[in-house]
Amino acid sequence: MPYRVTPTVVLLAASTVLTGGSLPSPQSSSNTPVIVHEWGTFTSVAADDGTAVQWVPRQAPSELPCFVERLQLQIKGYLPGTVRMETPVLYFYAQAQTSVDVGVRFRQGLLTEWYPKAQATPTSLNTPASLGAYRRPEFEGSLSWSGVTITPDANADFRTEPGASHYYQARNTDAAPLRVGSQTERFLFYRGVGMFPPPIQTTLDDKGRVSVTSAGGVPIGDVVLFENHGGNMSYRMGHATTGRLTLDMPDLDEQPAGLAATLEDILVKQGLYRKEAAAMVSTWSESWFEEGTRLFYFMPQSKVEEILPLQIRPEPASIVRAFVGRMELLTPAARENLEKAIMASDTGAMLKYGRFLQPFADIVLARADARSRAALEQRLKDNAFTLWSGFPPAAAAATCK
Repeated sequence: MPYRVTPTVVLLAASTVLTGGSLPSPQSSSNTPVIVHEWGTFTSVAADDGTAVQWVPRQAPSELPCFVERLQLQIKGYLPGTVRMETPVLYFYAQAQTSVDVGVRFRQGLLTEWYPKAQATPTSLNTPASLGAYRRPEFEGSLSWSGVTITPDANADFRTEPGASHYYQARNTDAAPLRVGSQTERFLFYRGVGMFPPPIQTTLDDKGRVSVTSAGGVPIGDVVLFENHGGNMSYRMGHATTGRLTLDMPDLDEQPAGLAATLEDILVKQGLYRKEAAAMVSTWSESWFEEGTRLFYFMPQSKVEEILPLQIRPEPASIVRAFVGRMELLTPAARENLEKAIMASDTGAMLKYGRFLQPFADIVLARADARSRAALEQRLKDNAFTLWSGFPPAAAAATCK
């Protein structure tokens, strides 16, 4: 039995996947101009060569409320991907009530959760099919919301459930309440898993330098290199007008303050309103600033459109789409510590790597010689049950009745 338990995920054949199409005209509308703002995140893990590895998270920062709609998938927690697309939300602003239709496609990606209720394609991953369909470049998931009623003067009476969830933080904006059928919300929400390469590659050398390269030489723009080691946090800012950038690791002795405010400022520069930027940082602060080393970058809107084509009818007066990329890095020190923990069967130390344990362990195995690799694999196999039972599944649906 291998150390990583990865059951086969059944997928619909590629021929059943929606590859585009026109949205129906809204049933009712007015001439009211509409402004649309969106934020979301793409999370990846960098291999030694800087590319994004395939990984399967075994833990989520916090679960989604049970009222969120979900793809019919028995084992979403085991769905592999190079990118986890987490919590995109679409906000709408209008001076008077109006109605729009909204459609989003996820190229080389699968949409797994959304709210309010939407028309999803595919609708299920429980029918016999080939995993190869999901890996093909032409694979594409989609969602569409028909008759989204924007009601700026409506009471903000949204559904909640007992228990904390980072989902609710996104409501703390001035966006107009929305109604789709009988469901109301501050935004349109969706989430998914993708198999596409991120727009940057990130490598870390033994001297503590991080090299960032963008695909096609596209200007990198602003980046933030962050490290949390035992609760000591620091970060280093960078900016490049070219497709290459090198940064030294941040000095943990400096302890600079204000990272949350810095990220908010960058998001405002990307076009978000201040409350939207604050809501995004608040939503993800627990996860973004957790133990580890990571690079934050900011996706060009043209790249977002390429990955996530968005269609809204009638066409809005303006659209802003601000997506933060997160690339997890395994430093040489962390790699050495993880290798020692595996060899010592120290499951407590291994569990500290959270949902990134599997891809980080793969990186350790890839660097080991044949003899060491065999020993490491055996230790992981011996502790597989303890490790995976220590991580709740990433799918909130596992706890929803």
